[in-house]
Amino acid sequence: MGQKKLLRKYDNRNFKSAIIQLDCSENRIYAGDIQESVHVLKFKPEQGQLYIFADDVLNRWLTSFCLLDDDTVAGVDKFENFFVNRLPAGCEEDAEDDPTASKHQWEVGYLSGAKFKMDKEAQFFMGEVGTCLKKTQLAPACAETIMMGTTMGSLCCMVPFSTRQDIDLFVHLQMYL
Repeated sequence: MGQKKLLRKYDNRNFKSAIIQLDCSENRIYAGDIQESVHVLKFKPEQGQLYIFADDVLNRWLTSFCLLDDDTVAGVDKFENFFVNRLPAGCEEDAEDDPTASKHQWEVGYLSGAKFKMDKEAQFFMGEVGTCLKKTQLAPACAETIMMGTTMGSLCCMVPFSTRQDIDLFVHLQMYL
């Protein structure tokens, strides 16, 4: 690859505060803004344009996030909250069909400028500020979990419950503790 192709730049200067983390999934770019939560960007190579097509309704002071799947994001903010947001079903097809969705979306949007808003699936107050998130598998036969590190040195693990017996076990364990 030549130096001219390497230095070709595409940008979007519509972020009001600093980007602290980037992650990619297929043709989407997830940008973690320090003051306004997670934005989902799309790239149009034929127009040479990066545009924000979805974002969070709440302005969260983000410290870290990770992708759970193509449409779902988990994150932590500086006010000790853990949250999970998901893109609405079919929003990408609507953005492709709508001719105004790909051009100058920040001028016609509402609530921070994006056409689509992420839905809040879960929110949990942790009591400590989370500093990093990682989706991982603790053992080969186990389900994927979300590991989290905090400012006080704690390691937290968010484990999905798959059966009612798992839920009953942890409810009883909590009751006895």
